[in-house]
Amino acid sequence: MSNSLLSLAPTNSIAPNFKKFPYAHDFILNGKPQTFAQRGGRLIPSVGAEVTTRYGKGYIERRHAGGDAVIRITEFNETLEVTRHVNGGFDTAREYVARLSTQYNNRMMNSAIWFETHYSNVAHAEALMELVLDEDCYLVCAIPDYLGATDFDYGVSVKPTKKSVATAAQLAYRAKMEVLNDTDEEAPEGIADELEECFGE
Repeated sequence: MSNSLLSLAPTNSIAPNFKKFPYAHDFILNGKPQTFAQRGGRLIPSVGAEVTTRYGKGYIERRHAGGDAVIRITEFNETLEVTRHVNGGFDTAREYVARLSTQYNNRMMNSAIWFETHYSNVAHAEALMELVLDEDCYLVCAIPDYLGATDFDYGVSVKPTKKSVATAAQLAYRAKMEVLNDTDEEAPEGIADELEECFGE
């Protein structure tokens, strides 16, 4: 793991130790190897992580399964003016976030009504209405540059099974060694040790 990623690990974390834990991990915490959760090659900021947006400072209130996040602004940027594209004029940061939350809530309400009227699925309609936002919250589809977040999801690294460890190149190498074993040719010195280390044989 690069030093930049290690700097994002929780306090008291130490650098990875591939001699002690010979499989993928990003850092070690309390003696256990840990790996950052990722989506699309990007780290996932934790719920509760503090962020700074153009609308002000706040935190990630919740995340949705697809990766979207709801951000609650706790300290609005009082200098921001957002141009209204309809009817002209400007919105303050507070007004614009309230507008975004209203648009999101309208979508949730319309979806809830649709599920209730077309499928008589009241439970799903109620679940959608549970997702409505307060006027100081808005939905972010992607979190650019993590918005200054420093807390990220992670979990204990799991040692892969022997089957998942073997790459295509290793399997080809193993097959080549098996062919050598089937002939009277001797395998190069040290190969048996490598095979035992890689495949437990």
